[in-house]
Amino acid sequence: MDPITAIAIASTAFNAIKKGIEFGRDVEDMGADLGRWVGAMGDIRDAEHNAKNPGIFKSIISPGSVEKEAMDAFIAKKKADAMEYELKTFINFNYGPSSWDQILQMQGKIRKARSAEKERQAQFVHNLVLTGAALVIVAVASVIVYFTIGAM
Repeated sequence: MDPITAIAIASTAFNAIKKGIEFGRDVEDMGADLGRWVGAMGDIRDAEHNAKNPGIFKSIISPGSVEKEAMDAFIAKKKADAMEYELKTFINFNYGPSSWDQILQMQGKIRKARSAEKERQAQFVHNLVLTGAALVIVAVASVIVYFTIGAM
């Protein structure tokens, strides 16, 4: 997702969270908004990472302005940092000074679990491709042997 769209989603969710806070809603009651906000924050981090480390075919497939992409990622990151600081302050004030650190620890565990799952899925696809290739080779070899023996 591009950083402009991600920051728009993050801003919308953040504004909903702020309104909920103003009306005295608990953080637990704002789970959907928090989830959208956290997801958008991840997209912003990904956009920043992709701007710093473009893929091999990025310049061929989408030859946009490097300066624009970097600026969009930078602006989105700064806005995201400001939102995160405000939310961190609110959570630490209402739930204790180590609450934000607990959230970050949970995010780290979830991130590791997702990364492990992606790697497991990639390994499965790799094994599937290798198995398919082996089956094709065996089939081709069988056909060759069949016609070689049949020709005798």
